Amino acid sequence: MNSEPSCPKIKSLPGPPVLSGKAGILRRAKESIAASWLSKKEVADAIASGRFDLDRTKKNAQELVAAFSDWSPIVRSWAAEELSRRPEAKTMASQLIVLAEGKDVHASQGACEALGYIKSTEALPVLIRQLSHEDRWLRFKAAQAIRKMGGAAKPAISDILKALVQTTEPLLPIPWADPIQLTHGQLAATLFQGPLADGLKDADPKLLYPAIRAVSQNAAGMARATLRHFFEKRLSAADVKSLAPDILAAVKTPSPADTMFSNEIRMGGFKALTKYHYKEGIEAGVLFAKTQGGHGSESRTGEIMKEIVSYGSAAREAIPGLKELIVELNEQCKRGEYPGGELNNRRITAVEAAIKAIEAATDHPELRSIAVDHSTERLKK
Repeated sequence: MNSEPSCPKIKSLPGPPVLSGKAGILRRAKESIAASWLSKKEVADAIASGRFDLDRTKKNAQELVAAFSDWSPIVRSWAAEELSRRPEAKTMASQLIVLAEGKDVHASQGACEALGYIKSTEALPVLIRQLSHEDRWLRFKAAQAIRKMGGAAKPAISDILKALVQTTEPLLPIPWADPIQLTHGQLAATLFQGPLADGLKDADPKLLYPAIRAVSQNAAGMARATLRHFFEKRLSAADVKSLAPDILAAVKTPSPADTMFSNEIRMGGFKALTKYHYKEGIEAGVLFAKTQGGHGSESRTGEIMKEIVSYGSAAREAIPGLKELIVELNEQCKRGEYPGGELNNRRITAVEAAIKAIEAATDHPELRSIAVDHSTERLKK
């Protein structure tokens, strides 16, 4: 007796017979697999793309430009790199600029990358426009090209700041086309890391502050990390006063993605608050120490404690939280989340030394307050 369940009769339709049971499953599987087979041309193209890194030195300049349309993003990148090494590359800037704004998005990506390699400043207007293109990888390549130009791109800083704010996306709902917002992170790195960061000191705060807020709320820890040095070294007292609520939020709330870099902006923001002695920095520092994670905490804990101690006697309110921190650090070792011994001892010793220094302090610096500053600003308005 057939052990397979009986199948109700189905009215016959034009085309191949309907098969039930195992035979039907196998038939449908074969049809599905056959539909996904590559054609001979597609196979040949894939092999050619795989060999491109070996063959590119044999290709002439126009063949390299033609490769910008290749299906493979790696090939497009190799072609742009190879072209930039050719002596005639800079004389081709006009052709590349036209391609960078053409209808073939793949060719535009390759052209933008090549323009970045040859540092073609005349391409800046096109590259700026492509920072807002609907194709995310084209936006990435345009930002990358501008970054390669270094200080030569400073005249375009205002437009770059505008593009960064214009292309900002919220954390929720998650933009699944780019869930860690890699494209936006590249633009953040272009602005806040490298030569362009020097030019931001002259930027209009009405453009700069929204850009900083946007990057500080990016999904990825690496994108947020581009602000660490800027927060620590480049913000004036007036800047911190205007951005203090956003800086405080960046310290308190780790990035949801790319978390291995999430402590970078937190440390930069924390030091911006402690540099100007915002009292909210005390509580934020304790929270930071408790939520920093284990990796690197043997050094980072002491760095955080040094900043808290700088508040002198005003930091006494933090002592209960610091004692809780000692308990938590030891518990992490018991739970197997962090190694005991010398590494944990460095953390514990740093916290204990901070408590003693705070208890011995007899004065404190003049404190600022985010709440007071911003309530005053609201009253002025």
